[in-house]
Amino acid sequence: MYDLMFRPDSPQRPELAAAVEVVRAAQAEEVARRVEGGKAKEGPHGILVHILSSGGVHKATLLARMLRTSPSSSASSSTSPAPTSSSSSPPPSGLHPRAILIDSAPTLGRDTRAFFVPAMLASFPRLAPPLWLLAVVAMNAFWCLLWTMATFGVQNPVERVAGRLVEPGVFDEESTQGREKTRWGYVYSEADKVVGVEDVRWHVARARDMGRVVAIEKCFQKSGHVNHLKEEGGVYWDLLAELLSGDGVVGDGGHVKSNDVWKS
Repeated sequence: MYDLMFRPDSPQRPELAAAVEVVRAAQAEEVARRVEGGKAKEGPHGILVHILSSGGVHKATLLARMLRTSPSSSASSSTSPAPTSSSSSPPPSGLHPRAILIDSAPTLGRDTRAFFVPAMLASFPRLAPPLWLLAVVAMNAFWCLLWTMATFGVQNPVERVAGRLVEPGVFDEESTQGREKTRWGYVYSEADKVVGVEDVRWHVARARDMGRVVAIEKCFQKSGHVNHLKEEGGVYWDLLAELLSGDGVVGDGGHVKSNDVWKS
């Protein structure tokens, strides 16, 4: 959350440079397998993007935008080996994953101080009591600033990052005609003290309105913030398997319901 709220994107990009190259290498391998198997090169790659909380939303969207705009170090290296015939096509410029699972996010950071302040304090290192009290005061004051921004119709950083999730060209390609679309999943909880269910449900509706295939939506009742896998592991892994399987997709903006496990 600290990076999201207080640091510009530019100094964070070098911290993700290694991840960009890892993803590009995985994409290139996938393209090679498709070519060797006689399959089309287009379509989502076998990558799962697993996003935890709003800080994860920020890092994941920054990584996806870097994949689209940053030059590949391997492409510019004079020592790189010549590509084989099966992998001569460059990997896609962006990130078009098989599935995206968003856990305990996103929040809009504007509805209630009880959600925003704990999220910010959780990102702070352990502080001595006087400094901790100062941090509490500072974060409450900062929330007042965000509330004022919302009152005058100005997007706060958390809301802006939530919007980036469904921006055209971040995860889904701008043109998906004739290609399998990325499957989206949302898991959240009534017991989450950091992210409100109404914020997540608003984002789910927005994603569907924008044509995203929201295949999974699960609202837990008792598990806390980013604690659903630990407390509801059996259901969580079943949800993930369903998300990756691709069964039951019903076209643009479609979703899956199965035995009342998934809420629509």
